[in-house]
Amino acid sequence: MARKEQTYYINKEATEAEPRHFEAVNGKPIVAMDGIETFIYWNEQARTWVVTEVRTGSMIATASTTQKKAIEQAREFIEFAGKENMIDLIEQMVAKYGEAPKASVDNSVLTPSVKGL
Repeated sequence: MARKEQTYYINKEATEAEPRHFEAVNGKPIVAMDGIETFIYWNEQARTWVVTEVRTGSMIATASTTQKKAIEQAREFIEFAGKENMIDLIEQMVAKYGEAPKASVDNSVLTPSVKGL
């Protein structure tokens, strides 16, 4: 059964032109590693598949070839960094920047206000 596409939020770093913020993208949930919630989306501008962590909206890996390759690269990165280290980093980022908004499958935002927005 194919997973349904839904709205997720990616973390956009601050620039001189705009502050740090979350941006909505359409993606599909994936399992890159048990215990770390992730999704994949197509970044049209960069022409790459991007695997992103859900709670922080932070990118884990990219691939310009296939979704499968991006997922493989995300798994390799998490294994290299260490699953526990990744979970600790996620908790630190949530504490510092707040958690990314959540959206339902019908794309309606469930948590409209987020620290830092």
